Amino acid sequence: MELKKVEDLSENDVKRVGLQFLKAYYKYRPRVGEAVLSIDMRGKGGIIADGLLSFPLEDGSKFQATMEATSYDTRTEVLFQRQKRLLSWDATAVALVGIALLFVYAYLEDFWTVKEWGTWPVLFGLLLSIFLLGFTYFIAFGWGRRYRYIYAIEQFKQYYANEQWIVIGEDVFISTEDDYYKELKDQCIYNGFGLLMVMKDHTPVMVATPARQSLLKKERKTIEFISQNELSRRIQEGIPGDWKKWFNKGWGTEMMNSFAEINRFRQSYQYQITFSAIAIALIIFIFYEEYKERPIFYHDRTDYIKIVADYKDKLKGREPLSYELDTPHFFPLPLIIDSEDIPSYRDLQIQSNRRNSNRKTSTFISDFNALNTDILVTTTQPRKKVGYDCARFYNIHREKFLIIDAYYDTFEQSNQRVSLLNNLGMDANALWMGCFYRSEVGYAVFLGQLYNSPDEAGYVAEQMAQKLARKNMEIQLRIVSLSPKELSNIKK
Repeated sequence: MELKKVEDLSENDVKRVGLQFLKAYYKYRPRVGEAVLSIDMRGKGGIIADGLLSFPLEDGSKFQATMEATSYDTRTEVLFQRQKRLLSWDATAVALVGIALLFVYAYLEDFWTVKEWGTWPVLFGLLLSIFLLGFTYFIAFGWGRRYRYIYAIEQFKQYYANEQWIVIGEDVFISTEDDYYKELKDQCIYNGFGLLMVMKDHTPVMVATPARQSLLKKERKTIEFISQNELSRRIQEGIPGDWKKWFNKGWGTEMMNSFAEINRFRQSYQYQITFSAIAIALIIFIFYEEYKERPIFYHDRTDYIKIVADYKDKLKGREPLSYELDTPHFFPLPLIIDSEDIPSYRDLQIQSNRRNSNRKTSTFISDFNALNTDILVTTTQPRKKVGYDCARFYNIHREKFLIIDAYYDTFEQSNQRVSLLNNLGMDANALWMGCFYRSEVGYAVFLGQLYNSPDEAGYVAEQMAQKLARKNMEIQLRIVSLSPKELSNIKK
């Protein structure tokens, strides 16, 4: 806004008329002593009071009325500036916190999930929602009082005085219809500050009276004001504490019209930054949890062949002639067995040969009726089991623990026990103990998996025992250790 100077009304003229007005305005206010008028006072924290009127009250306290005088030359003290950076941080924090709470609610209620919509749609929806909510806040609240910074108003908010006045020259604003004048008046009324205008003939005109009860008394503290002479004396004696800090910053000098001085009471953004960081962390956490549950897509044979062919075209050089695998054993491959029609493990002759053999691993038998099964594992498919040989344990190099239900001499007996426990909802499996001990030929029916510690196995065993007890089935579960030395027997 380009302002045109109407008449030469100096700041000293504004101060003088303002102090005369204050003396007359408080002439009949109850007191126990004379009123003291001061000009150009300084307070801790870099506070400047162009005028100060004080007198003792009947209750022993001290009444203070401070004044901020502004002429045409110092008009930037009362012209509002838009706090775009504060507005941007507020919009960002509101958008992030709002979307984070909505995302948490969606996660708890199981809608708008990565599993349902996919990774990229949800990610794009989050970013778009944050942008739209932030933009809406920016547009809707961008012209609010919070984002119109006036230096004189913000300085009054830094300390407590019984009453505070802003005194302006008539030539500071073009007219009373000026948006800058209207905003100053509105903020004075809202915060309980008085507003006085000095006309070109030095006549004071009261625009707004200060609130008799301060609206921000509990949030502000009373500070000590000193004169320029007192400040000079303290400088000579050595400036203590806050006085030295603000004196070194140059307050009370010609810096007043500098950008840094006028903007020194702007709000910080620490709370907005903190809430934004928390919201971002929450969104990332929820998104990661949902990402782990994303669907897995399976291609049919035609699509898979096309994908492999396309990938082959992108490869450079020849395909390797060999690959390194985690085990040298390839057979027997897992075979799915129908639990209702499962064959006997071996006939008597085969079982006899097995008990007396010192083989290193099971021999692959193509005949399904003579299936070489050392390990029987229950699958997630109803009434299905899968069989493996001892090579399944070749990559185990540490002590493991089993929750043993019972031992059986034959595969058929152990399979029947596994089926019974499966029907009761238990995760049961069978293991030929000859995988670990050459002298052992029976089958161990165990619950759950192989556990890494006795505490882990004991905890699971306790839970399973309680579950069986609720089904009126009392059994004694035992924890059996398979040490690394015993595990090494598989490879010998």
